[in-house]
Amino acid sequence: MLDCHFYDFEALGLERDGELIAGVVYNEFTGPDVQMHVAAIPGRRWLTKEFLWFAFAYPFVQLGCVRVSGRVGSKNKDALRLNYHLGFEYEATLKHAILGEDLILLVMWQEKCRFLNMKGARKWAGKEAEQCQHPISKAA
Repeated sequence: MLDCHFYDFEALGLERDGELIAGVVYNEFTGPDVQMHVAAIPGRRWLTKEFLWFAFAYPFVQLGCVRVSGRVGSKNKDALRLNYHLGFEYEATLKHAILGEDLILLVMWQEKCRFLNMKGARKWAGKEAEQCQHPISKAA
């Protein structure tokens, strides 16, 4: 069993009918960059425009990052396809970085993120101010 820890993290969840169906965890904030990790219940319709806006507004608008980084196992074809569809770009491959496979490093650049300026963003911005009050602090 791997012993994994997340220090100085923030999370965003999507709840439907009282059930958590998707979530995003942000960690390793460095100022210009933060790591983004996404999980969801398979088969649920969670990938809404509003959720995507919140997921990217937090690092780019509230934290002021210029990039968001993601890490995906090279065998996780569904996650790689989703990340590329969202606009993440390939950055590097870490050979044998996780058990039995390589780790693909992906990046989303703030200036290329299409979710920040989509229709409805102004309406959601008011919700963000109410719901996202505690930014990740840079580790000392």
